[in-house]
Amino acid sequence: LAAEQASGRAAYARAANTIGTALKLIDRFPDSGERLRTELALRTTENTVTAVLYGFASEEHHRVIERICELGEQLGKKATHFRGLVNLATFYFTRGEPLRTLELGRRCLELAEGIGEPEMVAAINLMLAYGAHGCGRLAEANAHYRTVMDCAEHANQLNWVLPNELWSTAASQAGCAFQLLGHSAEAVKLVEAGLSRAREAQHRFTIGLALTVAGWLHQYRREPEAVRAVADAAIALSEENGFPEWLFWGQYHRGWALAELGQLADGIK
Repeated sequence: LAAEQASGRAAYARAANTIGTALKLIDRFPDSGERLRTELALRTTENTVTAVLYGFASEEHHRVIERICELGEQLGKKATHFRGLVNLATFYFTRGEPLRTLELGRRCLELAEGIGEPEMVAAINLMLAYGAHGCGRLAEANAHYRTVMDCAEHANQLNWVLPNELWSTAASQAGCAFQLLGHSAEAVKLVEAGLSRAREAQHRFTIGLALTVAGWLHQYRREPEAVRAVADAAIALSEENGFPEWLFWGQYHRGWALAELGQLADGIK
């Protein structure tokens, strides 16, 4: 509970320490269903914490995801196993393996049959969107992003399957896909809406994601001043909150913007 509360307050480093201590304690428990359920609760929070502190594609995050899948199978919990697979699909997408993301998204569709929770439907469609987006099937990706946005409006925000707010994520990513399809005006509106929604929710990790995606959009549009502005915001947010995923992207975008503006030496630093 203390770890979950710390994570909810975005105190991720504190949550990680609390989880580590708790996992050592439950190692002393006798093997039982209760022990597995207690570990599952901790691993569920750890999933968010490791994604934030180490990155979606990190081995730390991967190990936690695999353990959640194992616990779901051992406990016979279909929904828990599903959550693990959704996060595994995200892991592969961020590792540049969109086909594996698509395969897992389709598998999750089968597992989720009969569950019907809006956040789960949203999460599945986000995986399918990521996979299609990464494979260049942009119109297909946007159809899934739209489903995510529709479902996220009715989802329980306290029961997200992923560590980022889904509506903001889908809107931002869809904006980039629209830009690549040549729909510039719609692209800008979606990316701005995603960032605005994240800020309204005061979800700092999702704000970092939305700033990163805004950097990609403005880079596609060859707008170095705009890229530099969102990069500086992402760097400041990441340094304050300990978000390496968005810090690295912010540094990359800032370097690109400076180089485009003729400040090559500063851009390379």
